[in-house]
Amino acid sequence: MTRTAAIAYMLWGLLFLGCDHEAPTNAPSCLTTHEFSIHWPPIDPNSNSASEKQPLLRGDLTLEGIETADRGQALAITMTIRRPTGDPERQFWNSQLAYADLPWMDDVRVWDADSHWQWPNLPFLLRLHGQERVERYGGIDPGKGVDNDFAAVLIRRFDALGEIESDTSRESPFVSAKWYGDREGKTDIHSLVHVSKSERFVVDLGKDKRSTGRLKLWLIYADFLGSRPPASWPRE
Repeated sequence: MTRTAAIAYMLWGLLFLGCDHEAPTNAPSCLTTHEFSIHWPPIDPNSNSASEKQPLLRGDLTLEGIETADRGQALAITMTIRRPTGDPERQFWNSQLAYADLPWMDDVRVWDADSHWQWPNLPFLLRLHGQERVERYGGIDPGKGVDNDFAAVLIRRFDALGEIESDTSRESPFVSAKWYGDREGKTDIHSLVHVSKSERFVVDLGKDKRSTGRLKLWLIYADFLGSRPPASWPRE
């Protein structure tokens, strides 16, 4: 993390009964998907302006109820982020870049043989990987010496009202900054990858159906380049 603290981008309340890993079976009992949009500068997805402006990215959160090996219940959670692939959208993305006039931005962008600016490799852009920026918008900032541009999924456990966090979750939340493309094999600096998938989280719900609680899930971006996040977003 750099000068801007990690900010919660999205929050979902989910029912849960426990928060331990267990190897699931392949017997799904339900599957739901929740869609969301990502804007720059940041916009609260619950505000009216979020539906009026063109987003940079679109995503969905998939929740799958599954049965564990010991006949308990678990919830599998996966986040997928997508972007449009047309040339108008490519130009729109390029026009929305923060500090596009700074000289070092030319070092982060990649141009093809026809001098057209290329999309960032989306999984590489979001991943905490620690490689040089030349891989299209990712890696260590050469001036700061840190990897300050990445996204992560964070899941925490609360009581039924969503107010009191469990001690276990506070000390060790589910978190991952690993993102994967939608194609097989290795990609490189010129690979146009427009889909980025998170790891698959599996949350143990236990066997006691009388217990209730809530999971809160955030998509977090580590550096807003000085832009102010919405006042309604958590700061911690």
